[in-house]
Amino acid sequence: AISAALQQCGMAAKAANVSFEETNAAIQVLDKAGKKASEGGVALRNVLGQLSKGRFVEKQAREELEKAGIDVVALGDNSKSLKERLEMLKPMLNDSALLSKFFGVENANAARALIQGTESLQGFTDAVTGTNSATEQAAIVMDSYAERQARVNQQ
Repeated sequence: AISAALQQCGMAAKAANVSFEETNAAIQVLDKAGKKASEGGVALRNVLGQLSKGRFVEKQAREELEKAGIDVVALGDNSKSLKERLEMLKPMLNDSALLSKFFGVENANAARALIQGTESLQGFTDAVTGTNSATEQAAIVMDSYAERQARVNQQ
């Protein structure tokens, strides 16, 4: 399930400068919220894409975010961790219309889960940071029958 999610959001996470550990943690948070496997990966990709817009956020949404005290340019700052960017959005949790306007109706629930789950996100990130879990997970995926067949087919 993590592999399927990573296939969907891996490039977006890399472009947003989100570490593998934090990406994995975000997938776990979304999984707990009911966004399973590739569905969670697509949701994370869409949320990251919206956060990365920075100053190019739609004018009406930008104005409403600024009224809520949210710095749109800071949201797109790739030097900040995903957790830091999500925590900046906490004032949005009380405004469903703004949440839907900014992330789109189809991504609002995933965004809400991530914003509400920043503590879980940190916990999951800490759990895999400094361990071999990521390497072990990658090895399991790469050693699967399907992956070996894909490499044979490529050759």
